[in-house]
Amino acid sequence: MSNDETHSDAISRYVTVFQQLKDTETGEEGDRFVIHGEHHGDRCKLEDGDFVPIARPLAVIDVGTEITEDETTDWCNSHAGKAVLAPYFDGMEPDYPTLPDTEEYDVPA
Repeated sequence: MSNDETHSDAISRYVTVFQQLKDTETGEEGDRFVIHGEHHGDRCKLEDGDFVPIARPLAVIDVGTEITEDETTDWCNSHAGKAVLAPYFDGMEPDYPTLPDTEEYDVPA
């Protein structure tokens, strides 16, 4: 990445689901969150001279197309994103679209 590019200009076809390992100013232990890009290592914080893991990756997901960091939220809120992410987040229900000219859509079990 050149010095002229901002972090949000980065392009990746992956998102990573993390689980928070301890309470921090940005989340509580057990929380899960999605970050743009492919990440395989723990996210760490410097505490008393040591790097302490604060979040661990649970899944690296191929979103099927290249997206920027700014497009990550849109993908997470899309039909495809919700369907893929639902198993990782309690209470997240996949949003099954209704087909045109149909009143009901049978969701496969």
